[in-house]
Amino acid sequence: MPEQPSLRALLTHEFDSKLATVSQDQTSRVVVKHSGDELRIEVYDVEEKVSWSARWIEGREYSVQGERVIVRFPSAKVSGEELILVLERLPGHGLLQVNAQRLAPTVLGPAARNLGTALFYTMP
Repeated sequence: MPEQPSLRALLTHEFDSKLATVSQDQTSRVVVKHSGDELRIEVYDVEEKVSWSARWIEGREYSVQGERVIVRFPSAKVSGEELILVLERLPGHGLLQVNAQRLAPTVLGPAARNLGTALFYTMP
């Protein structure tokens, strides 16, 4: 992951550091709303227009475990691989922690490779 991670890059599975930097430079804010069984993401560009959005449904794209939201994406490149993002608010610090992992099937069962953890400031 790049030195200064982009939340948009993580949510859109962009792990090339040059492209993630461009994505970060073109993003003004990311809004994440969790309501009922739906997680809505809106990314706003520097002109305050929605440049990317997603709607994920609990049980399909994500699950909730305590205070964590776990988002799973099947990989388009390699059969059986998944990208897992774990989103967790750290309210005492005003931060959102995002951990990215790649899960791959092996003969001995699934193997997870940690891609990194990033912290992002949150707004009330």
